[in-house]
Formats: sequence, C-alpha cells, structure tokens
Amino acid sequence: MLSASHFTLDKVTIAGFRGYNSPKTISLGGRSAVFLGPNMSGKSCTLGAIEWCLFGDFYSLPADRTHVGDELVNDHSPSTSVKLELVRAGKRFVVERVKQRGESKSKLKVTVDDGTVVQDPEASNRVFQILGLGFEDFVRSVYLHQENTRDILTEDKKVRSEAMDRLFGLESLRNISDGLKPSTVKDILSSLAKERDSIVELIEAKVSEAKRNVDEAVATASKVGLPKRSLTLAHAKEVLSNTMATLKQASEGTDITIPVGVPVSEYPDIEAASCSISTAVTTIRKHVPEDRRLKEINRSIADLDSAHGEYTKAQTALSEAQRQLKAFVKKNGDAKDIEHRISTLEAKIQGLEQSKEQMDAKGKLIQAGIKYLDDVTRLTKCPICDSPVKQADLVEHLQKEAKTAVTKELKNIEDSIEKAESERKDAKRVLEELSELDTKVKDAKESVGERTAEIAKLIRKTLSTENVEAESRKELSRLRSQKDKLDAPTRERETRFTEIAAGLEQARAIAEVLKRRDRLEELSEVHERKELKNIEAVIRELAGLQTSVELLGDTTRELQTELAQSLVAKSMPAIKRFYSDLAGHPYYDSMEIEVQAESRGGVVKNLYVVKGISEKENSESVASLKFSTGHMNCVGLSVFLALAHEGAYTHNLGFLILDDPSQNLDGKHKEALAKVLAKMPEKSQLIVATEDESFQSQLASSFKTDDVVRVEFGAWDVDGPKIKVTK
Repeated sequence: MLSASHFTLDKVTIAGFRGYNSPKTISLGGRSAVFLGPNMSGKSCTLGAIEWCLFGDFYSLPADRTHVGDELVNDHSPSTSVKLELVRAGKRFVVERVKQRGESKSKLKVTVDDGTVVQDPEASNRVFQILGLGFEDFVRSVYLHQENTRDILTEDKKVRSEAMDRLFGLESLRNISDGLKPSTVKDILSSLAKERDSIVELIEAKVSEAKRNVDEAVATASKVGLPKRSLTLAHAKEVLSNTMATLKQASEGTDITIPVGVPVSEYPDIEAASCSISTAVTTIRKHVPEDRRLKEINRSIADLDSAHGEYTKAQTALSEAQRQLKAFVKKNGDAKDIEHRISTLEAKIQGLEQSKEQMDAKGKLIQAGIKYLDDVTRLTKCPICDSPVKQADLVEHLQKEAKTAVTKELKNIEDSIEKAESERKDAKRVLEELSELDTKVKDAKESVGERTAEIAKLIRKTLSTENVEAESRKELSRLRSQKDKLDAPTRERETRFTEIAAGLEQARAIAEVLKRRDRLEELSEVHERKELKNIEAVIRELAGLQTSVELLGDTTRELQTELAQSLVAKSMPAIKRFYSDLAGHPYYDSMEIEVQAESRGGVVKNLYVVKGISEKENSESVASLKFSTGHMNCVGLSVFLALAHEGAYTHNLGFLILDDPSQNLDGKHKEALAKVLAKMPEKSQLIVATEDESFQSQLASSFKTDDVVRVEFGAWDVDGPKIKVTK
C-alpha cells in the first residue's frame, strides 16, 4: 500500500516542449501507467518533461546539463512549459516551469496545498524541502534512465563501478575523495611559494627602478639650477611665490585680474599652481594691446619685406629678359628682317625648282632621241635638218651628253635647293627664338606689375614702376620706427615671462623629484606590509594542511569503501530476491556484489565486482565473464528496484519511472520483469515506457486493469504526438 506521506503523479500538462507544440494533458489519477509506442514517438520526451519540470534539468542531453537552453523549446513555439500536479493524502501540490525562447533560464512556480504560490528563487528550495531530494537523487532513486542501465551493462569496470556508486548514493563521497589529493595541496603550496618569490623579486626590481627614477629626476632638477638640498616642498613654495610676484609685475599696465595663488600643501598641488600661473600668462599674451599692435607691425614688416623681395626678383628677371632680347636682335635682326630673309629664300627655292624641272625635260628629250635611234634600222640624214649624220656617232654623243652635262647640272641645282632649305629652316628657328624672348619680356613685365600692385595694396598707395622702391623704403622706415617704440615694454614683459617659465620649470622639477621619492618610499614599505606577511603565514598553514589532507583523504577513502560494503550488505537480501525473480539463470541461481578498494593513479575508489553464485554447486564466477547482456540487465534492474522498493531512500516521491527497462531481455525475462513490475504498485506508482510490443503484451497480461493507465503514443503532426489514454 502506498504511504500517505508520499506524492503520486496525478496530471502532466506539456506545451512547447521538444516534440510537443500545442498543450496536451495526460491524467494518471495517481495510478501506475504504461507508455506504449514505437521509438521516437514521444515516450522519453514525456518522461524528460517530468524531470525538467521538477529540477530544470534534462539528464539525457549529451551536452553540459548545467545550462539547458533553447534545444528544449519546440521549433514552432515561442516558449515551453510543463505543469505537474502531485497528490499526497488528498492534498494537491502543483509545480509549473516555463522557459521563453532566447532567455538563459527557466522560471519555476510552485502552488502548495493551502493555495500559497511561491516563485523563483524560493520555488526551487520549496521543491527540495517538500520532495526531500534533488536532481542527482531523482536520477538515482526514481528515474531509471537508459543511460544508467547501459553503464551497469558495460564491460568497463570503471564506468560500471561509477554507476553502482550513483545507485547506492555514494557519488558525492567519491567526488570528495577524488578532490582530497595531497598532491593538490602540494602543488598549491609550491605555486604559492613561487608566487611569493616572484612578488619579492618584482618588488625589488620596482624599488631599483624607483631609485633610478629618483636619480634621473634629481639630475633633471640640477640642469635647471636646483641643488639637491633645495629639492623640498618648502623651496617649491618659495619658487612659486616668487613666480607669482613676477606674474603681477608682468600684468602691470593691463586690466587683467591675476588669480589668487593655489595653496601648496603637498607635491600634487605644485602642478595645479603651475597650471594656474601658465593660464594667466596665456591670458596676458592674448589681451595686452602693445603686444597685439607689435605683432601686427611685425607681420606688416615681414609682408612688405617679402613683397619687396619678390618685386626685386621680378625686376631683375625683366632686365635680364630685355638684355637677352636686345642682344638677339643685334645679332639676328628684328622680326621684320628675319621674315624678309625667309621670303627671299623661299623665292630662291622656287626658282631652283623650276630650273630643275627644265633640266629634267632636257634629259627626257635626250633619252627619247637615244630610244628613237635604237628603234631605226639605219639613219644617214638628220630627220630635222636633212644633214648627213652617222648614226653610231650621234648615239654616242647623246649618251655622253646625258651622263655629263645634264646629270652635273641637276646635281648643282639640287645642292642649291638643299642649302636654301637649310637657311630657311634656320631663319624660322631664329624667328621662334625671337618670339620666345618677346614672350619672356612680356611675362616679366606682367610679374613686375603684379608685384607693384601687391606692394601698393600693402602700403595703401597708388604706385608706378618709378616710385616703387622709394615708397617701399619709406613705409618700411615708418613701420620700424613704430616697432622700436613698442619693443622696449614688450621686451621687458617677455623678460618677465621668461623668468616665470624658468620658475615653473623649477617647481615642476621639484614636484617630479618629490613624486618619485614618494613612490620609492611606498615600494620600500611593501616588504613590511601585512599582505606579504599573510602569504608567509598561509604557506606555513598549507604545509600543515598537507598532512591533514593526506590523513583526511585516507579516512574518506576508507569510509567510502566501508559505507559501500555496509549498504551492499544491507540491500543484498532484497537484491537477491529480485534477481531470483528476474534472472532465472539455469546455473547461477543467486548473485553477490563484492566491494573492493582499488587504487587508480594514487586515488582509491570503490570497485564493484558482481558475481554469479551457484548455491547447488557451491561455486561462483565473475558475472561479466559468464552472464549474457540480458542477465547483466537483470542485475541492474534488481539493484534499482530493490533499493527503491525496500525503502532504502528517504525522499517523499511515491512513484518510479523506468525508461525501456526490457532492453536486451529475451521473451522469458520480459515475462519475469512484467510480473515483478505488476507487484510494484502495492508500494509505488509505476510509470513504465516501452516500445517493445512483446513486453507490452506481457505487461497487459500481468497488470490488473484497475491498477494501470494505458498511454499510447501514435503518429506525429505539427501539434505534437498523438496520445490516447485508456483507464
């Protein structure tokens, strides 16, 4: 019979959780339930929703389970929510957890039996207080995950022993034992000693550097006329007082208000006082009329000097251009002479071209005569005058004439043409040079005019080329006379400003020395500071702690082994009963769990050795060597069910969750498991999820109809799994 002090699960409402989109409610009414359906139909998702609602965690996620995020929110939903309604002695306890997409944490709300509503952060504490267990306890004693079963089945003895530690509730003690490593304290001690040495070394280096900085500051002060004995705050006050007096003298004759001196009680005040004086100097420079007028006069003198210099350069350039033009004309004539020479040469070239054409005609006529004589068979008389001739002599004469007289004359004409062309080209080049010189003279005259206009603008008078020099000298003389009248008071004020600058430089040099001496004193005191002495004390305490940790670690490791042995011994009768009902091994009719202390890398841990016992033959063997996977699964189920069913735990949950407990079992063992589970509702509300159709049949025939709710998971759609609840 279920205890009245334990909670049973009445209703589960899920929305937006993984495969669930639209809200769905599964009503169990505190009765046991079998979740039926193929793989990936939503059974484990529903069990996970119960787990997440209570603890905000999801054990089956392969990632870091300390931060369950948007992977739990359905793709079509902005948020996920799960509500559990638990009942104890007729009173209702409601737990509801909600998480919005994009938010890092979920929100928990708890409604207790008197209607009081508690929300985070108090809600998580209230769940723990009422249920009497946390997440790790829930996974160990209430919810048998497929992962935990696989860890028990594995051949890796380390993984199997860690799984057994979790089942017996010794995982935290194992973690404490792992953390109590003497080597850890030793490493910390060594690291702290090295850090102490490093700090001391760093301080010594800083002190040495600070001494050098003081020496450099003293040397800089010496360069501005300060002996070592004067590098005091009192002398800095005196320097600043004298500088203020000089500032007042510099401000005489002005309407500028001199600021009251900044009080100097420590070296940072020196910089503040210096800045105040510097600001006053800048103000005087900007507002003294004589200074402004002197700057204007100096600028006018500089501008006029510059303009006059440019005018002189322009005049020199003009004179040189005119000289070059005159010399060129004297040598080559003016433009009219050169153009006449070019016309004469062009006429000559034209006549020579005509003579060349005439001579070409004569040569062509001779060639025609020679061809005629070659074509005539016999010629005795001249065809023109009818005089007797010899054809051969005539041909020879014509050929000689063509080769000598005509050719020579043509050559002379061509030479004359070439000479005339060269002279014409030279004449044109000379004309171009004359044009360039003319342009150069014009540009120089234009530049002189521009410089004259610039000077006229500066002295505000109309000028001509003849009076530029005289007017420029006259204006410069007037400006320099005004400058001389203003120079005397300005020089005197500048002398004061120079004295002020020197005083400020000395004050700042003293401030720098005082600052660096103060830094040196601070660093020198660090050796005697409490913090460094505390490190030494901690090192001494750690040396003693190392021994204590070694003793505590040994004690904890012994305790975890002794406690495991005690828990196993206490639970073995129940474990054996469940094993006998479940396994039905043909030879090993019983089993035993032996706890040994195993050292791994200097750390002692529990090693669980599962043995198969043959009471008939009085023999035993290590189970992992002789048992099938199905029989090892029976061992894991026996341990879990025995601890849960026999009251080994003290929490207030009256239900057990088993996710696919029939894995690796054959038909015979599935039947045995179904019969064992059918007896469980007497003490616990049972929630079993399975995809195994044969196991489903075994459960249906083993459970009484009134004892169990049938929850069938079918096809999926966008709203989530199709669920049919049969009571």
